[in-house]
Amino acid sequence: MPVAAPVVVWPWMFFDYIDGAAGEETSAEATRQAFDALHLMPRILRDATRRSLVVCLFGEEKKRPFGISPMGLCNLSTSQNLDLEFARATRRRLVRQTA
Repeated sequence: MPVAAPVVVWPWMFFDYIDGAAGEETSAEATRQAFDALHLMPRILRDATRRSLVVCLFGEEKKRPFGISPMGLCNLSTSQNLDLEFARATRRRLVRQTA
């Protein structure tokens, strides 16, 4: 028999920060609509033996054109120091951390 997850009661401002968006949430709705308008095109039966994430960005070749920014308030939802974990993960994976 599955065990139910414990119920956590947060102060409304913490829950609203994590669950919602700012103000009337119009920016969140616009973002949601923009993502809904995107359509991914599967590339079936393509040669994938030489895959690469390398791109030229600002005149430099980047092996991984991604970055993670410190969130700061991630720790509202957990007792773990997520910013420190993100920093460690970026170092291990050679992904840039931005400010």
